[in-house]
Order: sequence, then C-alpha cells, then structure tokens
Amino acid sequence: MRFHVSGDVDRIDTGDEDNFSMVRLYLEKDVDEAQIERIAYRIASTLSLAKAHLQERFLTNMAYPVSKYFGDIMKKALAKAKEANGENYVKTAY
Repeated sequence: MRFHVSGDVDRIDTGDEDNFSMVRLYLEKDVDEAQIERIAYRIASTLSLAKAHLQERFLTNMAYPVSKYFGDIMKKALAKAKEANGENYVKTAY
C-alpha cells in the first residue's frame, strides 16, 4: 500500500507533556495500598519476563516518575515476580 503525501511536515515535540500526574492522582486518591500492590504485582508478573535492561528502563522511565513510592513498590513486586518465575525462566525470555 502506498501513500502520496505533499506539503510541509514537522515534528511535534512532546518533551514537556505531563504523562504521570493522572496516574499519580489515581494512585493517591482512588485506590488503597493493597490495590496498589496488586496493580504493581500484575504489571511486574509480565515485566519479569522481559530482559533485565528493559525492566530497569521501565522502573526508571515509568514507575519512578509516577512517584518514589510507586517505584519502590514496583521494584519489590518485580523482585517477587522474578523469584516466583525462577531465574532461569527470566533469562530465556524475550
């Protein structure tokens, strides 16, 4: 399939967008600590199947920008999920 385009094209800079305040407010106002831990473990159970450098990037770029509290919970949940999966399974994952 081909598309023909004409005119000016420009890149949109989204570097100053706030991608985390809505999540932060949701976690602070709408869910209790037990729910936050369940959310974190559900994310971590899938994330634990990814390579270690991708897990670290998630924590650095997604979890900790929401809040230090959420980042710490995600880090603990990820360690727990990796332990549950077994280290050999994680090493052979995509």
